[in-house]
Amino acid sequence: MRQLRTKKRRYTGEAEGRVLIEWLNGMADTAGGRRLARLVENIQRLLAIETPRWKFFPELRCAEEIRRPSRRERQESQRLMRDIQRELKRCRTHPSICDPILGPIIAWEKHGWYRFTVLRIVKLANEGLLNRVRRCQKCSKWLFARLSGQRFCSHACRQRYYQANPFVRAHRRRYMAAYRSQFPSRRAIEKKTEGRAQLASDRRPSGSNQ
Repeated sequence: MRQLRTKKRRYTGEAEGRVLIEWLNGMADTAGGRRLARLVENIQRLLAIETPRWKFFPELRCAEEIRRPSRRERQESQRLMRDIQRELKRCRTHPSICDPILGPIIAWEKHGWYRFTVLRIVKLANEGLLNRVRRCQKCSKWLFARLSGQRFCSHACRQRYYQANPFVRAHRRRYMAAYRSQFPSRRAIEKKTEGRAQLASDRRPSGSNQ
């Protein structure tokens, strides 16, 4: 019987996000990697402050302010914008032509990987997908969340997180106790039956067997 091949599902922004995640995790111990992580986090905090203030009308390409920011939000927003702008100014560059063995190609003049990654960050932010770039709640590695509720980079991290959480463990114990009382296992049923038989034999008069 011929087996049908299922097509792998593609998520919006996953290709760009996967490249960004590789750089963020691979360069985490370098100064450039730390600057990139700080840039991503600053943009995410700025969007979290500014986005609820506006109601967007994509068909009209305009927005309406529906809530005025507090003084604290305004100060935090201005500080984040200064930090983001300062970091983006470091990426001013231009492509240059080089002459390798295989022929001339166009490449960034220097530090190409850093500027290449910043372009990915800007593109995801413009598409509204930068909030999908987040850290794993267990190992703190970067991941691109295919779904909005994804919080872990792997199934192993999710299991370790919930196994170490005391509230989850207490909830699991209560759930399993209720489950066992409602659906006892075969061994539990056999032990219960053996116990009842033993109790009945103990209560039987001693002369009844004669």
